[in-house]
Amino acid sequence: MKISKEKVQKLTLEIRRLIDLGLSDTQITESYKGKIDRSTFYRYKKRIQKEIVKNYERESKDATQYEYAMLKKALEDCYRINYQIANDVKKPPQARITASEMFVVARAQLVKLAEKGPTFKPQLTR
Repeated sequence: MKISKEKVQKLTLEIRRLIDLGLSDTQITESYKGKIDRSTFYRYKKRIQKEIVKNYERESKDATQYEYAMLKKALEDCYRINYQIANDVKKPPQARITASEMFVVARAQLVKLAEKGPTFKPQLTR
């Protein structure tokens, strides 16, 4: 059965969202039982991984590079969110101080990640 490009794109986006939420492959395939088979799911997942890696590491195709890209994305999100909190004058001072510490740590971890790769243990808590 041939699926339209629009439907493929929609399913790919839905699967990406579920992966980003932390659902396991089994949970995702069970939720799409009857809509797509396992092999199709893994083909879509591989396409999603390649897209993420392409955005962060141009020539990588390896699952390790995918995890590296996801770590980088998580650190960037942590930096961005905490930076916004630290600069929001409506937030309580303690929240702003904690957020300041967190975005500095996240930024330092991004630098370490760029220099040494994913070989460190992030310390994002006090």
